[in-house]
Amino acid sequence: MEKYKKEWTGKKHLGAILFPFIAFIILNIEIFIKIKMNRGAL
Repeated sequence: MEKYKKEWTGKKHLGAILFPFIAFIILNIEIFIKIKMNRGAL
């Protein structure tokens, strides 16, 4: 268990950083699409 503790901690921190970043990008893409739809471009 102790052997893999560092590896698990690193992956946990990576997920904590990537999850909000990916959610932020998806939100911005959806807002951009809605703006285009409202202007009649899509």
